[in-house]
Amino acid sequence: AAGQAGGASSAAGASANLERVQRELEAKRVELAKVEADITTARKPHEENMELKDELRRMSVMLRQAQQTGGNGNAGGGSGASSAELHALRQQVEERTREAEAAAARAASLEKAAKGAGALQERCEALSKERRAVQTIMELKVQVLLNQVSRAAQELVQGAPNAATTMSRELSALQRLVGASITALRNAEAEDGARQQS
Repeated sequence: AAGQAGGASSAAGASANLERVQRELEAKRVELAKVEADITTARKPHEENMELKDELRRMSVMLRQAQQTGGNGNAGGGSGASSAELHALRQQVEERTREAEAAAARAASLEKAAKGAGALQERCEALSKERRAVQTIMELKVQVLLNQVSRAAQELVQGAPNAATTMSRELSALQRLVGASITALRNAEAEDGARQQS
């Protein structure tokens, strides 16, 4: 009876680990989808940044030309570019410079997120493999052993002579299998933690 309880708790532990891995995998998939959306959006600020830099260059040229025209015209007594126009141009140049800097900062931030997407994709793939491995173990090993234990228990109730020995052997095998599965999951989790820290 103690062997049955140990086997059932080990199976429950393996099932709980499978559920935990599935939840973690789903969370990583959601996170990956967000990062992929960020990567897609990262291209837009980069393009905007290039457009702003081009516009800034054009405005700087216009400002220099206006200053030269205004200076030459005023020296010769002509009206040239008014100081209000020069002031407005300077403000536009400053505004565009701030916009270009903000776009560059957004692009850098999104580039950093894009680099993290590769690591996140690898993590999702590893979790998918772990989930499939745990599922395979549950289906091909744990379920088979539990079926054999159940049969042995029924035979024991019916008074079969070797049923207790069979049940004990199968429960021990089940216990070792679940223990090994739990150890493998812990090791995989520790490796993931070490990989994320580096």
